[in-house]
Amino acid sequence: MATRPELPYGYSSCAYTPANVTATGGDEGVLAMSFPNWKVKEYVGDDDDFLYYKFTAMDGTDSFWAWPDEVDCSSTGSSKAPTTSTTSAKVKEIQKALNSKYNKHEHYPLAVDGKWGPKTCFAAYGFQKDVVKYSGGNLLGQFFVKLGLPEVWTTHFKNSCLSWHGDEPAPTPDPAPTPEPVLESKPFPWASTLVGAAGGSLVGLAGQKTVLKKTRVKAWQAGVGGALIGALGGFVAGKLRQ
Repeated sequence: MATRPELPYGYSSCAYTPANVTATGGDEGVLAMSFPNWKVKEYVGDDDDFLYYKFTAMDGTDSFWAWPDEVDCSSTGSSKAPTTSTTSAKVKEIQKALNSKYNKHEHYPLAVDGKWGPKTCFAAYGFQKDVVKYSGGNLLGQFFVKLGLPEVWTTHFKNSCLSWHGDEPAPTPDPAPTPEPVLESKPFPWASTLVGAAGGSLVGLAGQKTVLKKTRVKAWQAGVGGALIGALGGFVAGKLRQ
């Protein structure tokens, strides 16, 4: 006869079939990998949402059910009597366990009122992050194990605190508008313009006396023309140096 395996925390063997249960999937179940010599099939209670497991030896020599510890393995096989049946009672147990094992939060001690709320969830997430080393939104089986409670309670309460979970990513802000480039204003090149004008005026007068002496261009006209050309040249040269 096959040797019965050690069951997961929070479960005990029972010779009776639980009433009103539904198979959750195929014959592999969630525990098959841990029990290679046994075929494990998972069931969920239709009226209490607990998980039950049927173990059948691969050699066909034995078969039994694994029931959660908080549910009586009734000798009649036709009824289940949970020892802590109400959600409120379970939440009170969680709050008591958090008060006993986790005082590192700003809401310590929690009011034992049997209600999930922001303070209870704040403490639960803090305990799970510090002790279980998990900061996601679900309350894991190890959260309950570390509190000394049945691991199966995660079936009921894994999503109980999602609305209070504080790790949601913040919305991405709109990108800041690109500022318009500021054009650098440069001073007017007065010095080079004036030097160019003076030089051009002198060149114009000198030209009037030599090259242009036989034309009708008067001295002042040559001087003004040279000054204008010289000023333009000085302005361009000054801009190029800036």
